[in-house]
Amino acid sequence: MKKIILTAFIILFASAFASASEAKAERNRHISDSLQQILARTTTARDSVPILYDLLDLSRYSDRAVAGERLLATARRGASRSVQFDIMRRLAAIYANGGSKVDRIIPLINEVAAMPQSPEQRTTLTFLRVERVAARVNSLPESDRQVYIQEMLRNRGVETADPYDRIEMLFMLCKYLQNNILSEQLSRYLDELGALLHEQPYQSKPLENLYYTQASLIYTVSGQHEKAIEACRKLLEIVNDLESEAIEKGYRYRNYDTMRYIILRRMLNNYQSLTDEEIEQTYDAIKQLTEQDPDVYNAFNSVQRPTIYYLMAKKRYPEALAIIKKQVNNPDNRIYLNHLYQYMIEAAEAVGDKDALLIALKESNRLMQNSLDLRASDRSRELDIIDDLTITRNHNIGLQKQQQQQERLFHQRTITLVSTGAGLLLVAIIILLILLARARKLSAKIKDTNETLTTERDNLRQMQKEILEARDHARKADQHKTEFVNNMSHEIRTPLNAIVECAHLIVDNVDESKQQYLKRYAKTIDVSADMLNAIVTDVLEIATSDNSEVLIQKKPASVNAIGNFVVESMRKHCKDGVEMTYVNANDPDTSITTDARRVEQVLINLLSNAAKFTDEGHIHLSYWLDPESTLTFAVEDTGCGIPAGKEEIIFNRFEKLSSLVPGTGLGLNICRTMAKRLGGSVRVDTSYSGPGARFLFTIPL
Repeated sequence: MKKIILTAFIILFASAFASASEAKAERNRHISDSLQQILARTTTARDSVPILYDLLDLSRYSDRAVAGERLLATARRGASRSVQFDIMRRLAAIYANGGSKVDRIIPLINEVAAMPQSPEQRTTLTFLRVERVAARVNSLPESDRQVYIQEMLRNRGVETADPYDRIEMLFMLCKYLQNNILSEQLSRYLDELGALLHEQPYQSKPLENLYYTQASLIYTVSGQHEKAIEACRKLLEIVNDLESEAIEKGYRYRNYDTMRYIILRRMLNNYQSLTDEEIEQTYDAIKQLTEQDPDVYNAFNSVQRPTIYYLMAKKRYPEALAIIKKQVNNPDNRIYLNHLYQYMIEAAEAVGDKDALLIALKESNRLMQNSLDLRASDRSRELDIIDDLTITRNHNIGLQKQQQQQERLFHQRTITLVSTGAGLLLVAIIILLILLARARKLSAKIKDTNETLTTERDNLRQMQKEILEARDHARKADQHKTEFVNNMSHEIRTPLNAIVECAHLIVDNVDESKQQYLKRYAKTIDVSADMLNAIVTDVLEIATSDNSEVLIQKKPASVNAIGNFVVESMRKHCKDGVEMTYVNANDPDTSITTDARRVEQVLINLLSNAAKFTDEGHIHLSYWLDPESTLTFAVEDTGCGIPAGKEEIIFNRFEKLSSLVPGTGLGLNICRTMAKRLGGSVRVDTSYSGPGARFLFTIPL
């Protein structure tokens, strides 16, 4: 019964992750379609490159080469060299993993080689060459690898003063020897490569990533667990740095979960040098990745190596043995069979499973015999490589001798030229004496010119002093203007409020038969007072924003509370026959972190503007959430609309569409200023077909 329940749970869990994987793919397709629409509206390569980066990050594995080539073609038209180098490195990595596409790296190598030399150019060129050679070595049969690497050594030489050439050669040697032999020669090359990379002035994360990936593999296979774990930790630091750079550059869809999973899995494989706490932390981190990424989940369950490493580290041998028996027959684990059979021997001995122990010993002996045969062959190959290195080094020594002989010939020719040049030097001295006499005359003229320049310099200093004094006067005048505006706003509002209160008091104290007649005039006074108050408020806001005194205090706020408040506040300003509504009043509420008072100020200005120009129909306030984590308010009216070409002009100060409509022409300018202070924007929705106009106010959540 327990087995049935467990099986059902596993099926449901797998189904849930399959659904999550499909949902992720569907989400990526939806975002890609949206980005394609945005890309169609861009006009420059500089604007298109960030969008194409996102499309590359969202693309499926099989489509990444096409997406990368499209991105590179666009970057060539307007992006910086640094961006082009980054794209070329990513594209080379895609080609290298594509097997048959490895030769596509050659045009990239030729293109980078033709560019002006710089540390980043040399680093990128080295990265491309290493990726091509590594992919080529991986794709060749065992018998052809030696021929290929020896040919590379003969063509390029070993001893070189250029550090980038040496880095490239060491990468080639380590990559070749990694697949064949584990020797002191390989360790020496690996240590030299690491030291050489750290000495370079331009630290390339991609090159370091290649190095530490190669080092962690070599140390793991050779049983140097501490060095392997240290290399894995360096890789995690590089991944974290790459992720931070991607976030800083705005690449929201770049995912490093798979890279982290592979690194953590390799760390757990070296559990012999981890503490119990580190083992638990590493395994928990792997499980967390499986929960948040369906691709990692599939990789985790297909080979189950992390679980085997964890169980062996915790000495839970019965559970480990049950999994190992299944996974030794898994084709995806064929290159790890030696390790798996070693674990199987340890677990079988611990639990007393003689049958499993016998099978593991037989297979382990078979693999060991093959390894010994290969080691014997590899030792011969290693000697061949060392011999080739010696031959190449001797060839270089011969070239150096030839160069020294050529230098001696050059010195002899130099002596001959110096003798000939002595006569020419005498002639040159005579010419110099003549030129010296002319220079004295020229010096006298220069002295006169210097005196003139000194006088002009003094005049410029006096002018500069006068300009500074004028600037100080202007600052004082600006300060007086601000103080005057603040004082006048108080002096106007106080009597204005008294007029409104007195008007209502008069209406309240007359006979009921006359109240209806006087209420109309009282309402006129209210509206006029509000208009005058709005003018004073607008002038104050402009003065405040000019002096950078606007304070933004963000805290959680209710969107529905803001919407209901501004609509209720502005409804009385609508003309007869115009209906003002808050469309989302009955929708579930949304909470945002912002300055609610400033948001209300922007919306009130937009609704006030709509009320001025709408004689009949409706004014609607609504909002929606955008995929980019923003909130957009829309103010839509059935008024006269915005004439074509005026969509940006109306946001200028004192700009009015009609002189017959009351107002200062400051409201929309204040809206845009406040929206920018909130981190958002205000614009006219040019896609709205009318009647009337629609303004969009966007702020971050």
